Amino acid sequence: MPLESKNRVTCPGCALACDDIAVDVQFNKIQKVHNACLRGNEKFMFSGSKERFVTPFIRDAKDKAPKEIKMDQAMLLAAKIMQDSQNVLILGGTKLESNAQEKLVELARIVGATMSFAGAEVLNHVKDAMKDAGASFTTIGEIANNADLLLFWGANPIDFAPKLVVKTVFSRGRYRQTGKEVKKFAVLDGNPTPTMERADIKLLMHPGNDTRYLGLLCMELQATGVLDEKDLERIGFTKEELISLGPDIPPNIKELARTIELTEYGVIFVGERLLNPAAIEREPDLLGKMFRFGSILNRDRRMSVLPLSYHLNFAGLVHALTTSNHEVNVKDFKSIADSLEDFDAVICAGFDLVGKLDDKQLAQLKESKIVVFDYKENCTTTVADLFLPVVMIGIETGGEVYRIDGSLVSLSKCVEPREGLSTDAKLLQELGDYIQNGGQSSFNSPGTSIN
Repeated sequence: MPLESKNRVTCPGCALACDDIAVDVQFNKIQKVHNACLRGNEKFMFSGSKERFVTPFIRDAKDKAPKEIKMDQAMLLAAKIMQDSQNVLILGGTKLESNAQEKLVELARIVGATMSFAGAEVLNHVKDAMKDAGASFTTIGEIANNADLLLFWGANPIDFAPKLVVKTVFSRGRYRQTGKEVKKFAVLDGNPTPTMERADIKLLMHPGNDTRYLGLLCMELQATGVLDEKDLERIGFTKEELISLGPDIPPNIKELARTIELTEYGVIFVGERLLNPAAIEREPDLLGKMFRFGSILNRDRRMSVLPLSYHLNFAGLVHALTTSNHEVNVKDFKSIADSLEDFDAVICAGFDLVGKLDDKQLAQLKESKIVVFDYKENCTTTVADLFLPVVMIGIETGGEVYRIDGSLVSLSKCVEPREGLSTDAKLLQELGDYIQNGGQSSFNSPGTSIN
C-alpha cells in the first residue's frame, strides 16, 4: 500500500486545534506527523501504539485483576451500574467532541447524575465578569492578521498550547507582513516561565498582586491621556485605592502603557494563573476589572480580552450544558473532591479521577463503582470496575470542537478505527436509550455481573 499524505488535518491535541497539520498514513497507521507540536505529535502517533486500550474489561471482585469481556456485556454492565445507583457522578467531558458532549449531558439528565469537571466554578465567575463588563471577542486568525500587541497575563501557553505563541506572535499576518518585527509581545506573571523568556516586555510580579499592577497600569495610562478619571472609576478603582498603590510605577509598566497607547489592535490573554479557584478567592474582583479595562480601551482602538482554557473542547461542553433543554446539576470538581462518598457510581469520560486525588479522598471511593470511557491507561483505569474503550477523536473519527477562541472547527478522520471500537457519542447514545427505554437496545445480550 503506497504512503498517503493527508493535509490540512486538525490536531486534537489541545484547545488550539491547529488546522495546519499533515500526516503520512500507510497500512491504516500514521507513520509520520508534520508541523505538530510535541503534544500533538504524541497523540497522533499513539493511535497506532501497542499501549492502546482496545478491549473492555471488568475487575474481578476477589483478586482485583482485570478480565476481558465483550463490548455488549460491558455496555449492559455500565447501564446496570447507573440504574442501580442512587447518586451517579459523571466526570470530565471536556475532551470529547461536541456531539458526544451533548449525549453525555443527556445521559446525565436520564440518570439524574451530577456532572463535574475541573474549571466549572471558574467558568461561572468568568461568565459573570463578562456579563457585567462586556467583552470584545476575537479569533486566532484575526489576531495573527491584525494584532500588534499581545499581552499574556498569568499565561504560559508554551507549556500548554505551544503553537499559540507561534501562530499569534511570530507568524506573519495579512496586515502584519513582517510578523514579530511589528508586534509587541508582553508577559506579566508571578513566576518566570518559558513564555516570559521570549517576551519583549517582561514583568515578574508577586502572586496575588495582579490587581495592584492593573491599577498601576491604569494610572500610567491616565497620565498619558489614554484613560481619564471616570474610566478608572468604571474599571473599578477608587481614588483611595489608587493613592494607596503609591507614586512609583515600575519601568516595565510604563513601557507597556506606552505600547498600549500606540497600539492599533491589542489582545490580552488571561491565563491559568488567574483562572483557578484560589486566584479568584484571593482577588475576586480582578477578572471583572480586566474585562472592563479591555472594554474601555476598545473605545479608541481594538482591544480584546481572551480567557484561555487548554482542554480540547472545554467551550463545547459549556455550550452543550447551556443549550440543553433540561437543567443538569453541575459542580466544580474541587467542590466535590472531599465528598466523593456521596456517590455510589462514578463515570469518568476521558477524566483521570484517581490521578487528581490524595489518599484520603481516594479512600472515599471504596464503595463506589467506577466506570471509565477512554482509549489509554491512566491512574483511574488501574482501579476501575469497568472499562470501555473508545476511538480517538480527530484521528479515528471526525466531529466538531470549539477552539480556544470559541470558533467551531471540524476534526479530521485520518485512519479507520480498530475493529469493535465505537465513538463516545455512539456508546453514550446507546446507554441513554437503553436506560430510558427500559432495557431495549441493540446491545441487549447475556452479560456478566460485577459483585
